[in-house]
Amino acid sequence: MENTTNLFLYGNHELSFDEKFRLSMPLEIRESLDVERDGDGFFVVEGMNLRLWLWPDKVYRAMVSQRGSEMVPGIETHELELLNYGLADRQEMDKQNRIRIPEKRAKEAGLGKEVTLVGVRQHLEIWPRQEWDVYSKMLRARGSEIAIRARQAEMVNKA
Repeated sequence: MENTTNLFLYGNHELSFDEKFRLSMPLEIRESLDVERDGDGFFVVEGMNLRLWLWPDKVYRAMVSQRGSEMVPGIETHELELLNYGLADRQEMDKQNRIRIPEKRAKEAGLGKEVTLVGVRQHLEIWPRQEWDVYSKMLRARGSEIAIRARQAEMVNKA
């Protein structure tokens, strides 16, 4: 796997789509990215939480290369591959550091003009702003419980 260990995307940024469904990438995020390490674009995929996830090009390709391939995969594997690859879009940032989100994908994800771009370690998520505000309050309220459950899940996975 290519070296993506130094990539760390974090924080939340209130942004607005322009008329062509472009988002200006915040400076903080641009400074976290390295073209040599991470690539010059993003794959736009639907995440497991039904939000649009932006994966830096080389990070996404490295994850894909880690997955085995089968001549005749099971139906669950095939459907997952359709979600992750068949519905993926690759977009590059323009000279003004904007990334275009296909309008159809934005509308399917329920995104309006006002959104929040959230850094989640190695990917970004685009949330409708009001939904992020509500969800982030819930996360803070349940922080201890979430941390305990995550630690328990890690312990089970290591066993």
